[in-house]
This record gives sequence, C-alpha cells and structure tokens, in this order.
Amino acid sequence: MELYITIQILVFLSLLFEFFSLRTKKTVMILWGIFFTLFGGLRWEIGNDWYQYYDHFLFSDWSNIFNYDRYSGAANDDRLEPGFVFINVLIKSLFGEFYIYNLIIVGFVQLTYYKFCNYFFSKNPLLAYCFLMVIIPNYAPVRAGLATSICFWGWRFIKERRLFPFLIIVSIAFMIHHMSIILLPCYWLGYLNMKARWYLIVYPIIAVFSYALSNYFSSLMSILDFAATKKAYFYTLYETEGGNIGVRYATLVLNYFFLCVYLYTRKTQKLTKDFWYSSLLNVLLLYDAIFMLFRDSMADLTRLSTIYFPAQCILFISTFLSLIKSPKALISSLAIIFFLAYYIYKIPSSSSGYFFKDAFVPYKTIYHFNVN
Repeated sequence: MELYITIQILVFLSLLFEFFSLRTKKTVMILWGIFFTLFGGLRWEIGNDWYQYYDHFLFSDWSNIFNYDRYSGAANDDRLEPGFVFINVLIKSLFGEFYIYNLIIVGFVQLTYYKFCNYFFSKNPLLAYCFLMVIIPNYAPVRAGLATSICFWGWRFIKERRLFPFLIIVSIAFMIHHMSIILLPCYWLGYLNMKARWYLIVYPIIAVFSYALSNYFSSLMSILDFAATKKAYFYTLYETEGGNIGVRYATLVLNYFFLCVYLYTRKTQKLTKDFWYSSLLNVLLLYDAIFMLFRDSMADLTRLSTIYFPAQCILFISTFLSLIKSPKALISSLAIIFFLAYYIYKIPSSSSGYFFKDAFVPYKTIYHFNVN
C-alpha cells in the first residue's frame, strides 16, 4: 500500500513545476504518462478483476464478438459489449500478448488525460492532470474505466457545440460499456439555466430525497422487469464496491460548499447566461445526485458518476485559478490553502477502497518483480 501512497505524494510534489514554463509542465505530464503506462501495463496478476479480464482476452475471438458471455453459461443479459470484445480480439490478433493489451489501454487513458488537461487548461495543464491522477488514477482500467476515458473526449464537443462528433464519442463508449449512454443528455443540459437560489434549493431536496428513499430501490429493482433493472438489483444483492457504505454527511456539506463557490464564481465572472457554465453546473448536480442516491443501498452504481466527473474537474480547477487571481489577497491565499489541503485529503482515496489491498498489493509485474 505504501507504494501507491508514495507515488501519489510524488505526483503532488510535481505541482511545484507549476512555477516553471509551459513546456516544462507538459514534459512532466509526458514523463508521468509514460510511467503510469508502464506501471499499469506491465502489471501481472493484480488489478480489478485481473483473472476475469485475462480470460476475456484469452477466449474472445472473431466468431464471438457479438455473443461473448461474460460468465460461462450466463444468460444473454451478461454478454459483454461487442466493442469491448472487438478491442480484445484486435489486439490479440495483432500482438498476441495480454500485457501489450494492458499497455495500450492504460496508454490510451494517459493520452486522454494529457489531451483533456491541455485543452481545458492550456496554461495550467499539470494542475488538472495531478488532480485527475488523485481522483481517478485508473491504474488498471476495466470496461467502465475505458468507457469513461472515451467519454472524456466528448466534453470538448459539448463546449464547442459540435453534435456529430459528440454522438460518435458516445456511440463508441456505449459499445464498450452501456453506462456511457448517460453522457448523452449532457449536450443539451446548458439550456436549463437556473438562478443561483434554485441550485441551492434543489441540492438539499435531492439529499433529503436520497436519504429517505434510497433503501427502497432494491425493492423497486425486483419489481421492474427488464435487463437494466435486473442488473441493478443484482448489484444491490451482491455488492462489489464495499457494500452498504452509506452517505458521508461531511461529503454532502463539502459538495454543497463547492456548489456555492461555483455559483459565486459564475456571478463574479459574469457567466450567468453562459451555456457552457450552465452545462457544467447541471452535470455537477447529476454527479452529486448519483452519489447521494446510490451510496446507501447500491454502492456499485455510484460508478456511473465517473462519466460526469470531468464537469467537477473543470469547475474545480477553473474556479481555483479564478480565485487565486483575485485582487483580494485573503481570497487568493485561502484558495491556495484550501486547494492544497483538499488535495492532501484526497491522496489516500485512490487506494482506500475496501478491495484495493487484496487486488493491488503487492504490486507485481510480468517480470516477476514484486513490491509490497
């Protein structure tokens, strides 16, 4: 476990390069990208569902792309998405080795982060990259992680109002993991332009609703009779993400604080009627709603929120950069202190999952090099 904490601390310390030139920042990002590609790609017999994904690689072929069963003898509901099977078959046909598959997938994740940070934060890409590597480092991306990375590419098209390439991104991600379809409405959410007071009212309503009704969702899933709800019900009965972990009330308060700060920034930056900023705020509400709704009864379904995380990242980093430029020294100083404190607070989160130690420790590579 110490290995992962050490890596996260080193990523944190690389924020010092924010005082250097843009070229240096990009170089640091590239070096980290190479490191994490090798770190995740050359691992062996560790990571999320390692043996299951190794079996997918071994037993998928050109004849079962559209009917590959996730589990032997499983019902049709458990067939893997054809896009994901296709990637396995293609890489196996070209290179034949599972570690090359892992290198390509992790390398794609790192390329995605690099491009995302450079596009949305052209002057401070390293700041955003380090933040991403704390919240969703994706050491061992599974289907959901790969699909989420593909969805990252869609956010620039939401901002640029380019529907056709956005739909292509959603379609590709959907063929990897069906949860990606929840990105689709984000393209139009900017049309919902609420006043600040409505955001401040809606958030606690969602919180109360989630607290009161989340435990009834398992019963609802058992009544509704179609594939999506059956799968949700399965998640409810057989948790894979830590069971009944509950809502952390301090997190609710902290997220509400973030919302207030983002609304303050919208007002001071005169972005009240800005379509893009409205999109981000509305997606943020959905992001928080998923956490509040599912953490208490169906924790596995909180993974859906990762599709919406880029909105949180963009709002958080852009707001921080705006506040540190404030003419008021107190505001800029508090922004820096809060950012550093929040970053340090989040460092353990990337390796604090209940299954993380069992799945990732000790770290092992294909070269039989182990680190406890």
